[in-house]
Amino acid sequence: MPCGHLYCLACASFWFHQGDAPQPCVICRKNFTGGDIIKLWLTTESQTSQTPEPAAGDGQISAAAQEVLDACEAAAANVGAKEEDEALAIALSK
Repeated sequence: MPCGHLYCLACASFWFHQGDAPQPCVICRKNFTGGDIIKLWLTTESQTSQTPEPAAGDGQISAAAQEVLDACEAAAANVGAKEEDEALAIALSK
């Protein structure tokens, strides 16, 4: 996001492609539209057809990253539930 907060692709697509009206960042509440999303990596056909070499520790994520992912997925599953929005904001602020 232009504000600097990071979202997984599924959440960014869901939260910021809700029609023409700007949607607020769930962390700082700055309004954005889907066109404001900044991709951090490119996806090309040649990249998706290659299998990367596994790195040491591949498949393992930190407890903090897992907490953010869990909160993000819970928020996407329960859109509008106030306690889920708070859990996501807390996890992303770490």
